[in-house]
Amino acid sequence: EKYLRTVVSKADQVDKMIDDLVLYSKLDLNQIPFSFEPIDPESYFRDCADENEPEMASAGIKLTFTNSLSDNRVVMMDREKMKRAVQNILDNARKYSGENECIIQMILRETNDRVIVEIADNGTGIPREVLPLIFDRFYRTDAARNTAGGSGLGLAITREIVEAHGGQIWVTSKEGEGTQFMISLQKV
Repeated sequence: EKYLRTVVSKADQVDKMIDDLVLYSKLDLNQIPFSFEPIDPESYFRDCADENEPEMASAGIKLTFTNSLSDNRVVMMDREKMKRAVQNILDNARKYSGENECIIQMILRETNDRVIVEIADNGTGIPREVLPLIFDRFYRTDAARNTAGGSGLGLAITREIVEAHGGQIWVTSKEGEGTQFMISLQKV
């Protein structure tokens, strides 16, 4: 029974890796259609946080949402694709939450023409020397290869999705203090 559970677990991991590889390939070749629609970012990202809060809470992680937009704003988004991008970031934050009480904050801000979505955590952080590499396909830090599993495609997929929205994504991090992902989307 123990070995069968291991086989099922490994088969599920391989299946997810194949799905990620197919999705990344299609995104990279512009073979996936996007269904853009006008979206209220406050409502959309609040829903994303609300949907993930129970799973995060069961892992001992506090997920918060803060809206700092001055007024109702609209961005053009594909609901499902952006949900995948946000989920990839949240999954990484959960994987690397560290030993301390983990808090993940989702914060909406704005500039004159952009809405900025910040997803920040107080987890283990990312070494400065690898920050330029984390959006590369198949890139994983040594610690990730040994403990966290995954395909090494999650953040590459996230970047492809954000850029297909005409947006930008970037990251800042300090080892032992946490990581902040920022997604910038054009206001309508």
